[in-house]
Amino acid sequence: EKFGQRMGIYDGAVRNRLSKQRATWLHAVSVGEVNIALKLAKALRALEPDLQCVLTTTTTTGFALARKTAPAWIEVMYTPLDYWPIMRRAFSVIRPARIVLVEAEVWPNLAAAAHPRRIPLALVNARLSPRSERRYRPFRFFVAPTFRLLDLVCVPERQDVERWAALGVPRNRIQVTGSIKF
Repeated sequence: EKFGQRMGIYDGAVRNRLSKQRATWLHAVSVGEVNIALKLAKALRALEPDLQCVLTTTTTTGFALARKTAPAWIEVMYTPLDYWPIMRRAFSVIRPARIVLVEAEVWPNLAAAAHPRRIPLALVNARLSPRSERRYRPFRFFVAPTFRLLDLVCVPERQDVERWAALGVPRNRIQVTGSIKF
């Protein structure tokens, strides 16, 4: 179902709905992240009553949950594959005003596509365990350029600041916000 969305191909109804707005693009992988994204979207909507969102998710269970529980002002879609021609098509349809990635889901081509378009890119609820940081560290040369494209990284705890900074995120872009989950 909706396999084309993973390739950046959207049906006419979706294209028509999205052509009338500049949405906040929320990206969540699976059920846990979808719940966080929906909670965040509702909080943002309280601040911006006319806010329109696109919520992309990777898993079928996350998609089903989002589709079942998202309000009408949130367009639920599958995440396009992170390849530049697919991302280019997705950006032309979604036309995001800003992008919010939930938890540690930083996709290199998505970040690279947002940057020259001057679309703010935030990572929220960005907990990074010591174990995960150790796993990333040998690949810092490859991941740091993508992490430097993040305009804002919202971390749940102070310890996360050092871990993200060690992987290339400028410290002035990291904010301790607590956990959205709770």
